[in-house]
Amino acid sequence: MNLRQLNPSNSLFGRIFIWFWLATLVMLGSGVLLSRLLVSNVSLDEVDEIKLQRAMVFAERIERRLEQGQTIQQAITRNQRARGLVVVYPQGERKPVLSFPQPLLREWHAFRSLLDESKAWDIRLHNSHFIGPIAISNNAQTYQVFIGRLLPRDQVEDDFSIGIIVMIVALILSALFCAALVSSLSKPIASLRQATKEIAAGDLASRITGLTHRKDEIGQLAQDFNQMAARVQSLVDSQQQLLANVSHELRSPLTRLQLAVALLDGASDEQTKAQNTQRIDKEIKEIDSLIGQLLTLAKVNTQEAVTVENYSLATLLQPLIDDAIFEAQSMSKTLQVSSIPDMTIQAQRELFNSALDNILRNALRFAEHFVTIDVQKSARNGQQGINISICDDGAGVEEQALTQLFEPFYRAHNQVATYNGAGLGLAIASAAVQHHGGHIRAEQSKHNGLCVIIWLPILQ
Repeated sequence: MNLRQLNPSNSLFGRIFIWFWLATLVMLGSGVLLSRLLVSNVSLDEVDEIKLQRAMVFAERIERRLEQGQTIQQAITRNQRARGLVVVYPQGERKPVLSFPQPLLREWHAFRSLLDESKAWDIRLHNSHFIGPIAISNNAQTYQVFIGRLLPRDQVEDDFSIGIIVMIVALILSALFCAALVSSLSKPIASLRQATKEIAAGDLASRITGLTHRKDEIGQLAQDFNQMAARVQSLVDSQQQLLANVSHELRSPLTRLQLAVALLDGASDEQTKAQNTQRIDKEIKEIDSLIGQLLTLAKVNTQEAVTVENYSLATLLQPLIDDAIFEAQSMSKTLQVSSIPDMTIQAQRELFNSALDNILRNALRFAEHFVTIDVQKSARNGQQGINISICDDGAGVEEQALTQLFEPFYRAHNQVATYNGAGLGLAIASAAVQHHGGHIRAEQSKHNGLCVIIWLPILQ
């Protein structure tokens, strides 16, 4: 067990342990104190000569009664005076004969330790006062006699009442400890429950407040809950935004498609019909392309795990580079590629190709004259990997828009006029890279264009 778990300020385990431990100590301590209070101590003093003479007189009366043939019980009962008490131990017996009911004197058994005393003592008990032992005999039978009286109520310390008060105080303190413990657990749980109900009712902005400052498990749970709620809200908002963007992107080609169909129906000459037919074909292809990209994005985002295989980096990159060189030549642009290191990575080929192909096509589309591909070894968070940097010399993107490039349907302001795509390419690339355990980012190129940098782990 980690000793830091016993720190009550940072650990719920430590708080519960210490609080229950303190409650147990209170109960044990009060029990020990109560037992000492309820069990009275025997107090012995030198006996006063006058008190001893009086006790001897009572003992002689008992002895005479025995000589008259009375039993010891009869002798001490008839000799009892007001508030008088007599305890007699016959020789060789450990059980006394009492002149009073046993419950009247709880400590009568304390006389056993004095049976072998050679002289009488002044004995003070909880609620009584005795002189003894005094030896008397009859017919070779010896008795040890203790003669005493009950003390007035004002001279008796009410230890039992004190013990009850101590017990009540201990119970109250224990209840307070337990109440504090229950409160420290029940209130946060109630807050968690309330926030959960609000989120279940559709209030995705609901968060747990007042608990995140705690450093124990409940504070950590509150932080995790808030992060989860923020993530759920972000996903739902993204889904709603995605639906809105899809609706917006589909509305324009569908509107143009409907218009072309209407013009085709009203066209009288073959040239107009051919133009409208081409327009219909173009809009259908645009819609089909958009739906294809949406399906690709949905497929990548819904994959929980990717089945990867080992590939050499050149095996994956070279076919993509060859296609990009061919496309660059058709656009009168240049593709500059660094040497590809000899290394092995784990990848799902379809996703890898999708990510790199989208980035390369974007770079070629917006480049003025050339695109560069640079592949270098690079470590990230202590793990070895590669950086694949794809840069162009185009118009670039504003600094504040760099982090938004990988959001679905986002298009920078300076790209809208030159490119009428849906803005899904970089979103697909980002999702594919993340599924490979990699990282993707965008930054300004030294040629005033845009650089997209992919980091992927490699096999050691």
